[in-house]
Amino acid sequence: MLTECMQHDSARCPDRLHIVMQIIDAVAAMCLIGRDDTLCGGAPAGFIRSDKDQEPAAEGAVFMGITYWVDVTDYDNIRIEFENTRPVAGVIIIDNLDELFKNQSDRVKNDIRDAVEEKLSQWCSGFSGILRRFDRDRYLLLMEHQHMERLRGDKFKITDEIHDVVNPAGIAATISIGLGAESESFAEALQAADNAAELALS
Repeated sequence: MLTECMQHDSARCPDRLHIVMQIIDAVAAMCLIGRDDTLCGGAPAGFIRSDKDQEPAAEGAVFMGITYWVDVTDYDNIRIEFENTRPVAGVIIIDNLDELFKNQSDRVKNDIRDAVEEKLSQWCSGFSGILRRFDRDRYLLLMEHQHMERLRGDKFKITDEIHDVVNPAGIAATISIGLGAESESFAEALQAADNAAELALS
C-alpha cells in the first residue's frame, strides 16, 4: 500500500495524511469484517470521515491518497498446495500377531498375513497411500497431509475392519496406528509415528 500527500501548504500536509490513513484503515476494516455497506465483494460504499476532514481546506491546498490492492490468489493457492501435499509418515502394528500365529501351520500363517495386508492395501488405496512392511508385524505408511481430516472423520475405520481377519482358532486380528505429521523431516515424522503407535499399543 502506498499513500502520497501533495499540498501547496506544507504545514497542513501531516493532518491531511493522517486523515487519508484513517480512511484507508476504515476501508480495510470494512472489507475484513464484511459489512453490509460494502459493494462488489469488499469495495466500500462509503467512508468514515474524521472531524478534522470537515474543516475547510486551505486555499489552493491539494491532497491525494492512493491505495494499491495486490491480488495474492496465486501465492495463497501455492501455500495451500504446499500444506496439502506435506508428507505424513505412519506406523501400523499388528498387535496380536504371535497370538494369531500360535499353533498354526506355515500355510495358515501366510494366509493370515496376506489377509491383513489385503485389508491394509485396500484402505490405503482410498487416499493414494504407500504401504510397505518393514518388520514381521510392522508396516510403514506414507501419505499426504490433505487426507488427514477425512481419516479422522471416519475414525480410522480400518481398525474395525481388520477384525474381519480371523484365524482358525477364532482370534481376530487387531492393529494399532501411529501417525507423524507437521514434522521438519521424514526422520522426525517417522519417529513421532513410531512413538504414537507404541502408545496406542500400550
